[in-house]
Amino acid sequence: MTADWYLMRATGLVSLIFLTLVVALGVATSTRARPRGLPLYVTTTIHRNAALLAAAIIALHDDDVRKRLLAFREAQTEAVLAHPDPAE
Repeated sequence: MTADWYLMRATGLVSLIFLTLVVALGVATSTRARPRGLPLYVTTTIHRNAALLAAAIIALHDDDVRKRLLAFREAQTEAVLAHPDPAE
């Protein structure tokens, strides 16, 4: 077996782990469960970032996900450049 086969299997396993984390954080966010002392936005932010990381890993395998992820990143970049100061 080649190194490519092992690499693809490893990225599949990592994406499964991240998707499980995303689901668990989604449940925690919807039930407003969080560690003591942390505000709710921390759980929400970790959930969002884990979902984007899982999508990036899945994009290694799927061109449609890759195109959608690139479009999302471009839209986010344009939104930030349009309003660089969130206080405005």
